[in-house]
Amino acid sequence: MIVRDRRSLQKQRHTKLKPRLHLWYWAGGIALALVMVSLALLYFSRANTGVDTPSESTDSNSDLELQRYVSQAIEVESPNMIPQPFDAPNLESSVVSLEDACGFDQFVPFHAAVLNDDFHWPHSLWDANDELASFFTESEECRTALDNHITDINPYLWGAGDNKGSFAFIELEKPLTFGRIFTDPEGDFSRVQDALDRPECILQHNSESNWALNESCHSDSIMNYALINRYCFHNGVSQRPLTHYWDSANFTLEQDRFMWKQALEGEWIEKKCAELPPDLQLSTKLNPDLIKLLVSIDNPMRLKGTVATLIELAARLGDEAAGLTQGYFIPSSSIVYLEHGSGFGRFKGIFSSRSWKELQFKKAPSVERFLQTFQLLADIRQTQTELNWDLLVQHLCKPPYDESNLTLHESEDQEQSDESHICRTVINELYVEELISGPMLEIVDQFERTAMELELIN
Repeated sequence: MIVRDRRSLQKQRHTKLKPRLHLWYWAGGIALALVMVSLALLYFSRANTGVDTPSESTDSNSDLELQRYVSQAIEVESPNMIPQPFDAPNLESSVVSLEDACGFDQFVPFHAAVLNDDFHWPHSLWDANDELASFFTESEECRTALDNHITDINPYLWGAGDNKGSFAFIELEKPLTFGRIFTDPEGDFSRVQDALDRPECILQHNSESNWALNESCHSDSIMNYALINRYCFHNGVSQRPLTHYWDSANFTLEQDRFMWKQALEGEWIEKKCAELPPDLQLSTKLNPDLIKLLVSIDNPMRLKGTVATLIELAARLGDEAAGLTQGYFIPSSSIVYLEHGSGFGRFKGIFSSRSWKELQFKKAPSVERFLQTFQLLADIRQTQTELNWDLLVQHLCKPPYDESNLTLHESEDQEQSDESHICRTVINELYVEELISGPMLEIVDQFERTAMELELIN
């Protein structure tokens, strides 16, 4: 009786478990199917994405390698399941250099283009009138490349042997370029006339600056118009800084291309100037009232000329580019430009400091020089001004340095030492001596990162 009861109980349990088993079988089957589909997708995904399959080696690390492989593969989504983005062309790689666009490799050597008895250039791109006759009209690619090249050049850095000073180290929101001053010369002249018809825009040489008048008095147009006159009507192209290589016997390809580029740049500016109406010229014949006005606001004890007076007026009215200008001498043409807009712009205090004047020299790195410079750069950054770190780092860390500032021992060290070692040693010493703190920490960090990118420190 007891046995029958047990068998009956087992039969009841078996009957209850039977639906559950069917459920587990179905669940297991579905799971197995999902695993198989996943593995199939994984296999094709790996094949399509070009990822190598794991080695079939049976060594002890095979399980670990397979685990890594599967983990990595899960993160790779099949390109067949995701719309692929449009592959836009790389604009940087598609830009053609000026040398390639103009075919510099087909030019005769620059020094071969010597004057003959008729004072012409028989073996160059010039015609009988010493002009680039059909060169700019026949090659659209060259003309476009030259446009792009010239329009980005800052007039105050054009032809400079080394990039230093206010325009090199300070980046403006509205930079001064040839592209800017040639954008709308006639419109600029009209705006200058409008501004100088209003008393509030006419600031005498001893008046306080008023940067709030920047827009209403068109200070940027005043600056543009001044430089249009310098380069188009006051011989600014021929009087610009020029580099000459006189040793024709040892003339390098790099020097040859530089000379051709220098010649093409000057020709481009002169042709742009030739397109301008002559009444833009700042002269007593064409614009006598404007000349009279500019003479009246100039300093009678230190007459600078009308162009320099316009530039300083633009600085007083708030044009930031004009506020960076400083008088300078051009040795190749013995010309002196007398504008000193930096004495009226928002960097007046910085430019008058000893630290800024010292920065202009190409001195060898030292703890004293770097400490002074980093403090100066921290002060400039606090005015919400951007700096050109590439040029600053090259100026401070890339030899050669001014020999006049070196002792005989330092000059020998400069020739023998690794340039990356000098700046790194000085920066390390600043840290060791705990001379860097506060805002200077950010400056030094940026300086180091830029120097490493330029491979000037290790």
